[in-house]
Amino acid sequence: YTLFTDGDMRYARKSIDGHYIENQLELMREVMEEAGFQIPEIHISEWNFTGSNRNVINDGYAQGAYILKTCINMTDSVDFMAYWHGLDINSDYYDSDTVLTGDSGLLSKDGIRKPSFYAFQFLGKLQPNIIKRNENYIVTTNGRGRYVAACHNYKKLSADYVFTQE
Repeated sequence: YTLFTDGDMRYARKSIDGHYIENQLELMREVMEEAGFQIPEIHISEWNFTGSNRNVINDGYAQGAYILKTCINMTDSVDFMAYWHGLDINSDYYDSDTVLTGDSGLLSKDGIRKPSFYAFQFLGKLQPNIIKRNENYIVTTNGRGRYVAACHNYKKLSADYVFTQE
């Protein structure tokens, strides 16, 4: 969500910025630089694609693609990124009676591995040295003949997403 002000009123609107985290980090760096504030490392303690634990996007391939895209894009920008939470059971509700509930965990409450789980599994196989990286992929090596690539098919959400209730 992005915060807006209109006079004395403040409200939030869903963002369709596919580079939200990267853009917010750039803004934070600019503000810190203007203030003369220096820090040795940047850690992002919590992030996710949606602001809701009841959004069907959290259970689908779009979430996995967004995770891959964001982690690839942030490779040289931050020192550490911690995802929102790992298990759907973390925010299980009394009325959650379906297998998939739109929660943002990597595993459903029944232990089903969601696309977001596989995104982190693919990222975990990357090697320490980056050979090439762009908006859609990263190729890495260990320098001893082992190469690993990860790519995604992230598609920006349409403006309709902003107007859909969660």
